[in-house]
Amino acid sequence: MPALAQTVVIAEGRLAAPVPGDTTGERYYERKRIKRTVPLDPTSFNPDDWSLLTTGQPTEPLKASYFNWDEHYLYLAVETESPQDIRVELDALGDGWLHGAENLSIRLIPTADASGAKVIAQRYDTLQNPEKPVWALSPIPEEKILARMGKSPRGTCATLALPLTELLGLKRKPGSEFGLRVLAGEAAQVDTTTELPQLKLILADDIEALHQSLRVHLSLRDKEFVPGALVRGAVEVQNTGPKPLFLKRYTFPDGSTLEDPKDPALIINPGERFKREWRFLPRAGSEPASLALKATVERESGEVLTALASVDQLDPYQFSLDLDTRPISFKTPDGPGRQRLVVATVRSRKDGKIEGKVRLQLPEGWSVDGEPTRSVSLTYGQESKPVTYKVLVPAKTPPGVYSLEAFLELGGRPYRASAVLKVQ
Repeated sequence: MPALAQTVVIAEGRLAAPVPGDTTGERYYERKRIKRTVPLDPTSFNPDDWSLLTTGQPTEPLKASYFNWDEHYLYLAVETESPQDIRVELDALGDGWLHGAENLSIRLIPTADASGAKVIAQRYDTLQNPEKPVWALSPIPEEKILARMGKSPRGTCATLALPLTELLGLKRKPGSEFGLRVLAGEAAQVDTTTELPQLKLILADDIEALHQSLRVHLSLRDKEFVPGALVRGAVEVQNTGPKPLFLKRYTFPDGSTLEDPKDPALIINPGERFKREWRFLPRAGSEPASLALKATVERESGEVLTALASVDQLDPYQFSLDLDTRPISFKTPDGPGRQRLVVATVRSRKDGKIEGKVRLQLPEGWSVDGEPTRSVSLTYGQESKPVTYKVLVPAKTPPGVYSLEAFLELGGRPYRASAVLKVQ
């Protein structure tokens, strides 16, 4: 790949792959996609918050696309000069658009005032009739898909958050592979029924930076943290070639740099590695999220390589609701009913005393032994406090599936947990 190396096309600091079907050979993309929660507000869109996917040609309505993911969503952003129809085609198993029944097409249509987008989602099914594939209902409800469109600082931006992709066979976890195609303008207005080139992507929670004989890797000792806790890791730089590498600057995840020309770490001899450990206190957000940390290495020749690793900010507290889910059967509608134990559990991930209140909400006509609202207190990290209720299910309860909900007020924040019980 000498021509590609001379071009020094770097996506997230890594030598990138050509975009399929691009005859100019000038567009590239990074196959591995870093885990990172991103904002969806087009009006404050900042490319630095996202990982670049592709850039468009000057004659195309699509100017740039971006992709990230976390355990809840696949995220996509598309920049255009003016409001345009956007189509996202997801091949959940990566086996081609004309194979299987896991192909999802999502079309975003600008609203009249271009301040939002209408979502149309449908599945392309080639299994029912291979000779004549059909469009079918999307297993992911349209109302669950988060889509926004509007003016951005750079023109117009559409953002999309796609949940429940496991319904198509695509689990949101490192190593999952799939195909993706993004269209804008007139091309987005036509349902695709032919096999076209698509990007082949892999979900990842770390991405090495590679360029010629230089390898940069960012590793984490702590894959998760709660606000106020340190994150620790290491940056490793390796020379896999036959000649010394001369470097200009290191930048570590905490923002510190190494650029003293007398430091021997700026010269990596053939076969050598440089490794430096680091730790810092990340700036936590108000909600749990996945954050992408960066380590960059700048060569004297000017290339900048960026290695990435993802860390998950957790909520300081967990809340769950558990019960015996075996169905309840009433042979006769007489008697007081059946009793079940329901346990609401509060867990702490951080030290410090705190008090809260748990409230159990039952289906109409059901009752609980004692007060439905109860106090709970936590003192240290990893402490777990169960709140146990004896719930009476009346004998006259009609058959059906019933939802039980528990609510927790703790540290000024609300939490909710639920469980279901079947009566037959």
